[in-house]
Amino acid sequence: MHHSIVDSVIGRLKRIQGLLLISLVSLIQLPDNAMGRISDDCDWTGSGLGVEEGSREVFPVHLRCHQGQVDWSYPRGALRVILNPGAGGEFRGCIRVLNGSRGAMIHLEGHRTLHLLHSAYGESPVLGKELCFESWRGSAALVVEADAVMMRHEYHFQPRITFQYDLEPLVSPHHLNDECRPCDPEQLLHHFCASEFLYRGVVRGMETNEEEEKTGLLIAVTKVLREASHDETNEVPSNERRVYLPLKCGVKPSGSQEHLFMGRRKLGLSTLRCAPTMDEWARALKTSPLPCS
Repeated sequence: MHHSIVDSVIGRLKRIQGLLLISLVSLIQLPDNAMGRISDDCDWTGSGLGVEEGSREVFPVHLRCHQGQVDWSYPRGALRVILNPGAGGEFRGCIRVLNGSRGAMIHLEGHRTLHLLHSAYGESPVLGKELCFESWRGSAALVVEADAVMMRHEYHFQPRITFQYDLEPLVSPHHLNDECRPCDPEQLLHHFCASEFLYRGVVRGMETNEEEEKTGLLIAVTKVLREASHDETNEVPSNERRVYLPLKCGVKPSGSQEHLFMGRRKLGLSTLRCAPTMDEWARALKTSPLPCS
């Protein structure tokens, strides 16, 4: 028993070392395989059916947007997904592995090592949870590795892994803690101009998802000021919206006060950035003119 565990650990370490070496070699000599060599789009879709089973090839995929999706069916070998939005500076990246994904694991490429983000065996956090990391020198690389053992022994499902990604510039050293901090007047004015959705309304209900570490707020909307897109899968009436924020923020219902809800779409969900009361918003408007007016 002890020897089998040790052998398993040693085998995994050797596989990671070999994968990292192949990944580094792919920087120098990019394969000409037809499985979608390089993509400069926001999304990438491909299949490993044309790749020899048990292959150890690493196929480079370059994605240069702030948001997008990777969809890989019948994974074989590995993908090296380079995320580089091209805006310069560092960013915080998050991915969300969609339900039904099986047959591959996702590593974050570090300095001479790989950090496991998502396991093909369900050892990582649940599907649907945000898995986040920070860039290094303005980019980040994810190694999506096909699980050869599972591919050989699992015949009752179509192997496929799909994940969304979102890259957000790090504007300050404290940026990662800002998502729970109330917005100051300057931030309120900025987010009013930059947000993808703006709703006036009252919180009608609240639900928590401890597995995904999210809190959802159900808003009775009195006025839609801006809405780039609306998630119709929310299954809520047309005068209601559902927005999300991290569970760690510990938000509590605010009674019947009317708020101005500001935020953006992130990994398929409407994510809240600021929610001042209408009185707080009126005071913010007195401090400075709107930068987008």
